[in-house]
Order: sequence, then structure tokens, then C-alpha cells
Amino acid sequence: MWVFGFGSLVWNPGFPYEEAQVATLRGFARRFCVYTHDHRGTWEHPGLVLGLVPAEGGVCRGLGFRVAPEREAEVQDYLDRRELGDSVYERAWLTVSVADREETALTYVANPHHPRCRLDLSASQAATIVRRARGRSGPNTEYVARTWEGLRAIGVREAHLEDLVEHLGLRERA
Repeated sequence: MWVFGFGSLVWNPGFPYEEAQVATLRGFARRFCVYTHDHRGTWEHPGLVLGLVPAEGGVCRGLGFRVAPEREAEVQDYLDRRELGDSVYERAWLTVSVADREETALTYVANPHHPRCRLDLSASQAATIVRRARGRSGPNTEYVARTWEGLRAIGVREAHLEDLVEHLGLRERA
């Protein structure tokens, strides 16, 4: 089984895997669009985390994790608990390109019609939300910084993420 990670899984997979390789998913885009009220925010000050959303012509690069057959059920169980708790995300099996081949990978797609999914936020608006949010896993700015660093480490540069990092002043800290 393969798992496609596009956000925090890049720097914090939290599950055992046999190998990790850069992977590409077509027809989707990564966006800071999902309000979080627990890990990186609260109900009073929600944070923003990444969502994978359908996008015509979209290309999303992340990491593909190959999971050993005997660990598949355990890993899917772990990821379902991690990702499906609030109904914003939906489990999906999508085709990703890994190295020179295509693989079907488990990933979690944000429902763009869910009330906690906002695709219309500018980098400035997103930065205002992120700057004031903190949840049980720490400050929302830490999530953005670690995601940005993890994606840059695998060669991913995206304008919307670079703009958010710039608005948050995180580039100077790197």
C-alpha cells in the first residue's frame, strides 16, 4: 500500500513505512483552507491547516510512503483516526506518480463544500488567522513553518505557500 502525504505527513508521518519517495498527484491542489479547532487552533481562535482539493489542471507534489503489507490495516486505521475525525476530509484512493511508475495511494481530500473549508482566503487573511491560533499540538505558525521546510526539502515551491510564509515573517527564521 502507498500513502500520499501533502502536508504534515511530509514532516510527521507517524506511521511505519518501508520507503518514502517524492510523488505527484494530478488534478488536485494543496491549499491552506481547512479551519482547525483542536491541533493548531481553538473554537475561539481557529487555525488553518492544509487541505487537498480538486483543481482542474492541478499538480500536487508530496511524498509517497510505501507501507509493508502486514502493516496496511494498522496504518490505515491510524490515518483514519488522524484525518477523519471532523468530517472535513474524506478518504480517497488516488493514482500518484512515484519515480517512473504509477501507484494507487491512500490520501485524504478536503471537501470544498464543507463549512470549515475556505478556498477564498488571501495570503494576508490566512496569515492573520494563523498568527493568532494555537492548539494542543502547538502554534499554527509552527505547522506552517514545518510544512514549508518539509516541502522545500523535497523541492516543492508553491506561490501560495511562499506568500503565506512571507506574510508570517517565517522566511527570516529559516
